[in-house]
Amino acid sequence: MNRSDTRPTLPNVIRRVAAGLALMLVAAACSQCRAVPDAVTGVDLRVNAGGGYGVCVRACTARYRQARRAEQRRFIRAARGCGGSPSCVMAERELHFSRRMQLLSALKECKRGCYNEGSGSAGQ
Repeated sequence: MNRSDTRPTLPNVIRRVAAGLALMLVAAACSQCRAVPDAVTGVDLRVNAGGGYGVCVRACTARYRQARRAEQRRFIRAARGCGGSPSCVMAERELHFSRRMQLLSALKECKRGCYNEGSGSAGQ
């Protein structure tokens, strides 16, 4: 066996040394990196991140849920108070349905009031 076949040639050694140096430079450069906040671009991707709109919508939803629960309790008490009369129960169901529709309308109006884009005086 010829000794020259087992020994790396000079260009191969230079390539390996250069690759090793490049790897060390990359490792050194990456160790200097620091974490950046999620909103590095100025755009916060969290849902309702903390603006007034998200707080307002959550408040509207909480009021709606509370009113809906109160209406449900009122309906159950009124239906039990009917004593099994079908006409009374039907009247209470209709009243309950109309009140639920009013609550949904109020929720939509409340949420619509939260959205305030374009309310400035730009262009004037």
